[in-house]
Amino acid sequence: MTWSNSDLAELAPCIYGPTALWLGVGNWRGIDLALDVVATAQGYRCPSVTLSRPEGVIDYAAFRLTPIEELLKATAQALVMVSPDGRAFWWPIEGPMLEELRVRTAADKETRDSTAVMVHALASFAGLPARDTVVRALGVPTATVSRIIARARNAGTYPEPFSEPRPIINPSPEVADGLAEHFGEPADRPAVAETYAEEES
Repeated sequence: MTWSNSDLAELAPCIYGPTALWLGVGNWRGIDLALDVVATAQGYRCPSVTLSRPEGVIDYAAFRLTPIEELLKATAQALVMVSPDGRAFWWPIEGPMLEELRVRTAADKETRDSTAVMVHALASFAGLPARDTVVRALGVPTATVSRIIARARNAGTYPEPFSEPRPIINPSPEVADGLAEHFGEPADRPAVAETYAEEES
């Protein structure tokens, strides 16, 4: 995954991430995949997907089997939410981190509800099915998630997207610390930071 530090922006109240991303997976079933992902007012969207093979032959089955949703999950890793109290939250990937999140949210309703809103908002920006993502992440029923999100929207506490991303010029210390921990210090890094994700065989 590649992004430019100069493209970091506030995408919605308390949600920060790159305005543009490039995701690449090499040799997935013999195919090289590349996705262009951009931030919009409706969240991250993927305007183009490129598939290529060394022999230059791509058939319909290759397009149909391309795991677009799995690849878009990587965009969630490029998002961070800094709550009004300064607590940073980013994507619960898997393993012990996710289990710890479930235990913590199961023990306290207020924590469960606020975390559900965060996961829902981040999933929306990553282009994933938001409600289903919360169900899988927290292990709560679909109806419960719907009620939590509806209450947050009615109370005005759901972070609705801006009409366009806001460039981060002088982030607050809470935001800067959260971004530094997640992305690294923009001023101290090269213009482009690169990591490459290989699909497991």
